[in-house]
Amino acid sequence: MAAKKTDHHEGEPTYLYRVKQLELSIRGRLDQVLRQSKITVVQYTALTVLRSRDGLTSAQLARRSFVTPQSIADVVVVLADRGLILRRDDPTNGSHRLLFLSGPGRALLRRLDGPVREIEDQMLADLSSPDRDQFRRSLESCYRSITGNESVSG
Repeated sequence: MAAKKTDHHEGEPTYLYRVKQLELSIRGRLDQVLRQSKITVVQYTALTVLRSRDGLTSAQLARRSFVTPQSIADVVVVLADRGLILRRDDPTNGSHRLLFLSGPGRALLRRLDGPVREIEDQMLADLSSPDRDQFRRSLESCYRSITGNESVSG
């Protein structure tokens, strides 16, 4: 399907600029929150992915965490060394190791849930409930359009 031309008004930032601006603002706030727990945004993302879907391979975790397999390898080592994740042999494929969130990993995420939710609440503070729902649908639609992926789940 051909992409539709975006409405762009002279002198206004592009949609891509606004998305990047929002991402960087969120990232800065998230960095501050996570620094107290001595984890990075990539490590936090990996932990949240495992919370929603335990038993992934490193390659699957990399894709869902938006990093390369090489980058996730370093993340996995750090998280395992800190006892936040567990690595187990895959019973169906001896060459794979599956990753699981540990009890301490779950406890860390529970401690971070409130501060992270506060960032999201602040971001959405000026939106009504229907506008929030529409914002979510718009983000999901943009994701599907740019990736060609029907699924927007983590």
